[in-house]
Amino acid sequence: MVSFNKWEELSYGESVLGLPTSDEGEASQSGAEGFDTTGVVCDFEGGHICWHRTGEYNDKAFETHGAIDGIYHGESGSGSWLGFPITDEYKDSGTSYARSDFEGGYITTPDGINYYAHPYDLPTPTPTPMPTSSPSPIIIEDADSIWNTSTAHSPDVINTTSNVTSRILAEYANSIYRNDLYKITTDLANLTYEMPSKIIIEYANSNYCEKLIFPKELINDTTPPIITNITITSITDNSATIKWDTDEIADSLVKYGKVSAIYTEDKDDPLFVIDHIILLTGLETCTAHYFVVNG
Repeated sequence: MVSFNKWEELSYGESVLGLPTSDEGEASQSGAEGFDTTGVVCDFEGGHICWHRTGEYNDKAFETHGAIDGIYHGESGSGSWLGFPITDEYKDSGTSYARSDFEGGYITTPDGINYYAHPYDLPTPTPTPMPTSSPSPIIIEDADSIWNTSTAHSPDVINTTSNVTSRILAEYANSIYRNDLYKITTDLANLTYEMPSKIIIEYANSNYCEKLIFPKELINDTTPPIITNITITSITDNSATIKWDTDEIADSLVKYGKVSAIYTEDKDDPLFVIDHIILLTGLETCTAHYFVVNG
């Protein structure tokens, strides 16, 4: 058992590898360019031991463990472009971080956290300094995929809470109105008391939100819409569809009941439209019903 000698060299189960979890098995032939090494591999709790049967390191065995082992076997181990390991894990004298060398490249970390595999003709990347604040996420959504990563704050954006102008963002049925907020106008201040509205006030680090269903175009509009073309369609034993038009966008409301001018039920739609449709259901069979429409 060629892996046993290496495991013995590493102090058996007291090593970073722990105990074996498999018998020795044939390793994939080296996938590194210019190499055709063959050998065996043995799995352990904390990593692997690879033994060279052929090649420059004939009859030598090397271990991989921890994060480096995870990257290595994530690349498909000896069958990948990295090929067989040619060193145990060691501390890189240039960075003082862990590194393992392979036939086709090496695996190391620029910051002690993130590990990467590199071919020998590429330099180890230098870690990008991060600001003291948390990174902001970037999400790119394509037709059939989503890519999510983080980006460092620009130094110009950090600690700007003292000079950021508050904004008001009013969203309504089919459009968005945005303006810098220096002073809330009287009409806008009274809006939340007169109609169901949505106002989002964005400060540097906070948002305030109320539900919106009222279009900006109707603010201060006190003239009711003109209702025309009232029709009843799709009549069944217990349902009917009421349709009508208005000369401007408005919500939809039907009040109805079994006695004229006494409307005990209602059905509404808060969407602002000019072509109105309300479906009434649960009507009593063979019973006259009376209704009025509003907008």
